[in-house]
Amino acid sequence: MPTLRLILFVCLLVSASTLSQQGDNQVFVSVDSYSYSEPTSISSFINKFNGDLDNGEHAVSSSQLALGVNYENFSFSVIKRLDYFYTFTNDTALFYYQTENDVGFVSEQKYQLDLQVSHLEASGLKVAYQWQLPSNTTLSIASSYLKTSDFYEARLQGEAIWQGIDNFQIDAPAEIYSAHNELLKYPEADAEGEGFTLDVALAWQINQQWQFALSVDDAVSRIYWRDALFSQINRWQVYRLTEDGQLDTTPVLEGRVVDYHQALPKKWRGKISYTTDKGTNYYIKSYHTPYFSHYQLGLNKLINDNNRVSLAWHIQAKAIELGYVMPYGYIRFMTDSWHRKQAHAFALNAGFSLPF
Repeated sequence: MPTLRLILFVCLLVSASTLSQQGDNQVFVSVDSYSYSEPTSISSFINKFNGDLDNGEHAVSSSQLALGVNYENFSFSVIKRLDYFYTFTNDTALFYYQTENDVGFVSEQKYQLDLQVSHLEASGLKVAYQWQLPSNTTLSIASSYLKTSDFYEARLQGEAIWQGIDNFQIDAPAEIYSAHNELLKYPEADAEGEGFTLDVALAWQINQQWQFALSVDDAVSRIYWRDALFSQINRWQVYRLTEDGQLDTTPVLEGRVVDYHQALPKKWRGKISYTTDKGTNYYIKSYHTPYFSHYQLGLNKLINDNNRVSLAWHIQAKAIELGYVMPYGYIRFMTDSWHRKQAHAFALNAGFSLPF
């Protein structure tokens, strides 16, 4: 890893020194936070589904804080990021809700369980460079070195049957990789990790009216974990008979310490926009990961030469976004409810800069 880290850093430094184009020189700070829970409110999701439950198959919380400097076309920043991605079936959410909230038994129910989770907590350094290409096209490449403090990746698949009060039959093996002990007291695990990510972004000014942009965050990623814990849930019942009527002696839960290579979910973002002669910009945005696809419609409107306001509708989240852009800063805020415990969606995107 030290060699790879050095190569990535040197390559970007060489790019910045050999390709010089005039750009904005500034110190900046930015925050980008996006959270959405489809089946229940964000507050309820955090607190074991203690609120109302609707149909839903995914949840996400992704945040990044950056402090850095832009010099010409070169950028260097210190970052802190926190990511949670969940995808599951409606049955999985319903089963979890009923078991956690002691819902009274009515009749036998069968559930198809399927759950996939990815989580990362890390901080590090990010180096980026921007090229101005022919045909009004801009290419940006960024590489981050991450020192990671926590992670888990889990997959559960199978079925469950609710047969009576406190009587559940579950056949859903699960595999969990984690930095720390989530289920097992032994073997002990306190993993340390480090790795890198590569982001790519392309912007094309098609003509005076039309613009197109596409970016992929974590297009390439590799996190190296030393002494991570692999936990395997073979069965959920302590006592179970085999097909031959014998007592199943397979361990209910087993684990071992392993070295693990984590690949982060790719985050695709696209944007198509149209600008009128009066400067109003209409756009369509998409945000796609292996866990979900979200879309939004919006507009940016000039107030004067230095300021503009924005308004957007997030289709899947059913949420309004409001924004304001000024000469040395911007802020965008999105939510579907002003009541904290009822909100399924929340996003804050803000940045401020000081030129030099």
